[in-house]
Amino acid sequence: IEQLDTDIKTAMKARESVTLDTLRMLKSAAKYAANERGGAAAAVSDEDVLGAVRKQIKMRQDTIASCREASRPFEKEEAELK
Repeated sequence: IEQLDTDIKTAMKARESVTLDTLRMLKSAAKYAANERGGAAAAVSDEDVLGAVRKQIKMRQDTIASCREASRPFEKEEAELK
């Protein structure tokens, strides 16, 4: 989580909105996973972060596939995966 915080600050200073949104989403997902596992006082482990990243990648890939089938734009999701 500390590395995510550092990366968020860097993205804020560089005004990289896609990177900033992606990092915030990952931090939120990691905290949510830790909260589900151990309650509100649970510390966020590297395992929680990796699990959250994997889950978010899968969600974005599924969204892109659905958008392709429905001929909808999916540039934001592709940018988040990079």
